[in-house]
Amino acid sequence: MLSFKSTLRGKILFSYLLIILIAIIAFALTTYFQTTQSILLISLAFFLVSAIIAICLSKQLTKPLDQLIQDTDKMAQTLKQTSDQKRKAEQNLQKTRDELEISVEKRTAQLKREIEDKLLVEEKYKKVMDASPVPIAVYDMDGSPIYINPAFTQTFGWSLNEFQEEKTRYIPPEEYELNVQIRKKIIRGENGHGIETRRYNKYREVLDVNISFDVWRGKNNVPIGCVVILHDITQSKKMEQQLFQSRKMEAMGTLAGGIAHDFNNILSGIFAFSQLAQRHADNASKAKEHIHQIVKGAQRASKLVQQILTFCRQTEYQKKALNFDIIIKEALNLFVSTIPSTITIHEEIASQITIIADSTQIHQVIMNLCTNAYHAMIRTGGTLSVRLTEHQITPQHVSTDFNIKPGTYARLEVQDTGHGMNKEVLEKAFDPYFTTKEVGKGTGFGLALVKAIVEAHDGYIRIHSIPEEGTQFEVYLPCEKYQRIEDCTNSNESTITGGNEHIMVVDDEQSIRLATQEFLEDYGYEITAFKNGDEALKAFKKTPDKFDLVLTDMTMPKMTGDQLVKKLLDIKKELPIILCTGYSEKINESKALKAGVRFFAQKPISNQKLDAMIRSALNPS
Repeated sequence: MLSFKSTLRGKILFSYLLIILIAIIAFALTTYFQTTQSILLISLAFFLVSAIIAICLSKQLTKPLDQLIQDTDKMAQTLKQTSDQKRKAEQNLQKTRDELEISVEKRTAQLKREIEDKLLVEEKYKKVMDASPVPIAVYDMDGSPIYINPAFTQTFGWSLNEFQEEKTRYIPPEEYELNVQIRKKIIRGENGHGIETRRYNKYREVLDVNISFDVWRGKNNVPIGCVVILHDITQSKKMEQQLFQSRKMEAMGTLAGGIAHDFNNILSGIFAFSQLAQRHADNASKAKEHIHQIVKGAQRASKLVQQILTFCRQTEYQKKALNFDIIIKEALNLFVSTIPSTITIHEEIASQITIIADSTQIHQVIMNLCTNAYHAMIRTGGTLSVRLTEHQITPQHVSTDFNIKPGTYARLEVQDTGHGMNKEVLEKAFDPYFTTKEVGKGTGFGLALVKAIVEAHDGYIRIHSIPEEGTQFEVYLPCEKYQRIEDCTNSNESTITGGNEHIMVVDDEQSIRLATQEFLEDYGYEITAFKNGDEALKAFKKTPDKFDLVLTDMTMPKMTGDQLVKKLLDIKKELPIILCTGYSEKINESKALKAGVRFFAQKPISNQKLDAMIRSALNPS
């Protein structure tokens, strides 16, 4: 554009110079000739030349000017279009700004309403949770507590800040695995209901709780936390235990006469053979046979005591692999001495059937069912049939009236030929406190207890009954792959190994202490005996390396056996210890083994078993 303007300016300047030059030449010629004719000629010539020049210049000048005009028009048109577009864009931008401001104002108002509504809802839920008498805790997805209600604080003792710091001390170690499973469910967005577990409170007391939980979701249904509801069932569990124990005592009242009869028979035999042994002391052969009968009688008495203790003991239930047939036979041995001769017991007990169960509870199921059958036949007599078989449940066995899961089950059948039950009684048979017995003859809690125990073992129970013909109970408990459960102390009864180690014997009962000492010394052991824990501990502190093993009683004056065990192990950590007891509510085998004891034995103990335990404790495999 600048080059074009420079060229045009040059051409115009040249034209002006040329015209001025022609005018100067014309003036010079006029002056020279000084005639009119000449002037006219010169003027004409000047005109012609000027015309020619003007025409040439016109062509030279108009063409660029036309182009310039065209370019200028195009530029003006382009500028006009650009200006229109800019104006429209500004108008659209302003419109968008106005719409955006309106939208922002609307959204701000909506968000404000949503926040207010959310706060109102949260405040409403918080008030509901605050007013709940049941403990409630809210956690984020990392498992950190963000809210606890007043009932939680009242039950467990912690404030929210304390609980956030103490949450790791809230769960007992034995409940860790279950808690991990609950956490996995929460992370997957699942819920759970009625999960029985235990929790510590602020004062390290263990509470039984029933937990339900659900996931708390935020925007787009994404889990952002969970709500946990905890029902404190500690007192109800205690009441349940008391009811169970009450039922046991009721059953023991029924059995008491038979047990006394059995004990008197055993003691009569022991007295009789003791007198015979004294009489034939000079005849070794006869005396040995009499003493053998005395030992057999003592063993019978011992087994009877063990069965009574097993049935009556108050302890925490523990499920483990059990030989079902052994439990049934033990219960029947206790029961058989209590029934009149008018009732016959028929047994069909299959062996090699293993279940996972608590022996005391299963023992109680058998005793309660047999007692129920006994009451049904007490006046007329009859036959009590007890059968144990392995039974395979297929989907075809499942029905609306017996919704059992398919699988392999141990089926226990207890059948009587008593008076039976009509439809109305049958429908209420498992109801707590329902009974058809006379006042003072029973609480009616027995069958309800049986059903509760069976269901707690993932089992099933049903009744078949015909009035005046009898009743049959069927109990189904899940089977485990067979594994014979052997008692580690049941070594060969006829073999005593003996040894030469130094053993400390501690027992406050002189007859037991002296007999044990004499037996062990006869088989090569070096024995130092003490009548209480204090004397034993003082001697051990002086020469701890002198003793290879300690055999101690549990219930003794001044210092109990478990206290002595703790003090001895503090001095010599790997010391082999055998703890014996006649009966103690304070300790059981599980607690003794956890305390570091090698063996826990229930008195009386045969010499063979005692020797086997000593060898196993000194030479663990």
